[in-house]
Amino acid sequence: MPGLAILAVAIFAAALTGMFTKVKNQKTTTGVVVSIEHKYDTGEKKPTFYAYVEYEVNGEPYTVKSRNRSSSYHTGQKLKVAYNNENPSDSFIKPTFANYLVVTIILAIAVVVTIKTIWK
Repeated sequence: MPGLAILAVAIFAAALTGMFTKVKNQKTTTGVVVSIEHKYDTGEKKPTFYAYVEYEVNGEPYTVKSRNRSSSYHTGQKLKVAYNNENPSDSFIKPTFANYLVVTIILAIAVVVTIKTIWK
């Protein structure tokens, strides 16, 4: 059933972008991309990009590295960071609006394809 395959893609995309990620005692703040790492993986011709985002909790600076690889990061970009209120270094970069939009579109396509498949 093609609709289920597309649904699986949507769930995979959501997981890949961190939409299911949580930390204990989660709070959010805004961080700023302070540097970008360009890394060539074995056998790859194109680099992967990781952002280092600096954020502050109770006047203390922290840095988190992005988990997903993206060339859309740029220095100075503001991103939402989720962190553990009891251990602020336990953190991750929250998915952007664009991530949610893409997953929503894929989910909508999955629903339409499933309905069309069922009503044939």
